[in-house]
Amino acid sequence: MALYFVASFCTIAVLLCIKRFYEMSALVFINECFLLGLTLLALEAALFVHQTGFFRPFFQGFQQLYRWIVPKPKMLIREEEKWANDVWLKDWKNRTTDRIKTVLLGTGTGCLFISLTYLFFYY
Repeated sequence: MALYFVASFCTIAVLLCIKRFYEMSALVFINECFLLGLTLLALEAALFVHQTGFFRPFFQGFQQLYRWIVPKPKMLIREEEKWANDVWLKDWKNRTTDRIKTVLLGTGTGCLFISLTYLFFYY
């Protein structure tokens, strides 16, 4: 949770510094911040859906179709099974994905917050 707030506040500070440094118009700044925030939140949502395994049957089906067209050597299949059963690697991937999701959520929220705040003061 602390990572989320740190990412949000750092994003707000960086965006305010960018606004001061580049001296862009308020409306352009509002629009770009809003678009950036939506993009980051869409990436976070895509990571969340991927992590839940919603598309796993589709990916497995395409992998089976690819294996039928281009067969793999048995040694490569054994290595992939060994990597798939590695508990430490799975744990590291889950922790890293969770941190990336938190940072994306924090930066996206920070961008939307600064955009809406500037929009409030603009009108």
